[in-house]
Amino acid sequence: MLLKEITKHPELKDTLEIWDEKLVKFGVSIIKERFSYLERLQPIVEEIYHGISSQNGLDPGFYLQNVKWLGDVIIGSVFQT
Repeated sequence: MLLKEITKHPELKDTLEIWDEKLVKFGVSIIKERFSYLERLQPIVEEIYHGISSQNGLDPGFYLQNVKWLGDVIIGSVFQT
């Protein structure tokens, strides 16, 4: 919506950086909460996985650790700029 309005009101372009910063903050909060949720789910997922698997497949703990690592990298790169 804001981007469409900029064509009619060029002065709004000065507010883009503020909006970007706010969106990044909210986005990071959402990502952190998702990882927190994954961490809470991990023991449950592992128990179910080991109950139905012959343990020859990929351990879900491995997957969850890598997803968290990737999120930390993304969050870190956002705040480096």
